[in-house]
Amino acid sequence: SQFKVEKPKPIEELIRKDLRLTVDNPEDLVVCRKLYSEFKHYSPRISVLELVKYLDKNPSLKELVYPLTESGYKTMYL
Repeated sequence: SQFKVEKPKPIEELIRKDLRLTVDNPEDLVVCRKLYSEFKHYSPRISVLELVKYLDKNPSLKELVYPLTESGYKTMYL
């Protein structure tokens, strides 16, 4: 094979089943827009770890997408 495929392991703080950062549903879009409005000054290099910390400090955003997290993980090909 010409290509070497690697699957890097995320840092422990990013292995979370209570969060999702995707835009599959309207609730996801609300969360992503809020995150971007808070972190756009770091764009294009916004730290995922900082986003997670922000979500932990703002539980109302996490609660918005929490009902979607369980079904989302069941459909992932990891």
